Amino acid sequence: MALEKELKLKENIVHRDVNWLSFNERVLQEAENQSTPLYERLKFLAIFSSNLDEYFRVRVSQLRQIKRIDKSLRKRLTFRPKKEVKEILKRVKIQQERFGNVFFDDIIPQLRSHHIHVIDSSEYSAEQKEEASTYYESTIKQHLNPQLVNFKTDKDEFLENDTIYFVIQFRDENTCGLLNIPVEDCGRFFTFEPLGKTYSITFIDDIIRSKVSELFPNKHVNGIYEVKMSRDAELYLDDEYDGILAEKIYNSLKQRMDGQPTRLLYDAKMPKTLKTAIRKYLGLGKIDMMPGGTYHNFKDFFSFPDPSNNSALHFEPLEPITHKVLEASKDYFETIKEKDQLLHFPFMSFDYVEKFIEAASEDKHVTQIKISLYRVADESKLT
Repeated sequence: MALEKELKLKENIVHRDVNWLSFNERVLQEAENQSTPLYERLKFLAIFSSNLDEYFRVRVSQLRQIKRIDKSLRKRLTFRPKKEVKEILKRVKIQQERFGNVFFDDIIPQLRSHHIHVIDSSEYSAEQKEEASTYYESTIKQHLNPQLVNFKTDKDEFLENDTIYFVIQFRDENTCGLLNIPVEDCGRFFTFEPLGKTYSITFIDDIIRSKVSELFPNKHVNGIYEVKMSRDAELYLDDEYDGILAEKIYNSLKQRMDGQPTRLLYDAKMPKTLKTAIRKYLGLGKIDMMPGGTYHNFKDFFSFPDPSNNSALHFEPLEPITHKVLEASKDYFETIKEKDQLLHFPFMSFDYVEKFIEAASEDKHVTQIKISLYRVADESKLT
């Protein structure tokens, strides 16, 4: 009877790393929510994508590393890493299908209804082709690094974490092209000159895609497919397993591969032969391969332009609540000495924290400043 209860209890327990996907699914639900303004739904897709990248870099990385420790130690764990990774990949694939559906079948058509068109190179008008070519020559081309890869003779190329690349398939199956997409230098999107109140936006991916033949002269291009590598950020082992076991696990990982691949996201339209060649060339296992859509790194949609400046497509901006005491304070230290003060974010301005740190940095009695900050905004003085 006791054994039955224990087995039933285990059936109802979900491993924390699998359960985290339910949290990210909640973010995806906000992107699917029709009552959320359109550009805010795009931001939720960006949050979902950013969260997932970090998850693979840290949590999935940890599970993969645990698989490499001595089997006798691994048996003492209350879960099976390989089983959990398989369950994670299964759930992520389902969520990514929902992600693609909400973007292509819902958000893109709604953007069109507001005269904002996301177009690819096949849809460029003659004028837009000229605009795209001008931008390519003046801004993009100088940041490209096209490479020819011979699967038989070349050593594996190092794909940077979270950087998107094109893998170009040639008629010769022993070689492929590898081409970076320089988002950090050029941004992810290009906005064409409007036609009246109609706006057209394109991924720079598509501008580059239209120039691939020029970058690989004398090569017959059969296909162009986007890929992105997620790499291990760091191994984190909590003491939840018990201190002794955690210490043994740390000691058993004598040669942890820094930056080990945890996922190669690839265009699901990539032919099987090319996919297999890339996987073997990069030294990846089948479990490392994750099919995706035509475009990757949707976190770039944080910066998706709104050339229409339509306020109805965004949340109404809210003024931060003024802190009644700190707003009038001339000396934060004196104010806090009299009484503790509570700040509530994001409803109040983060400026109060910045001013406090600034005051501490200028105070002759302060010898050290220790603070833990999580995801500080790029524009913050504390960045």
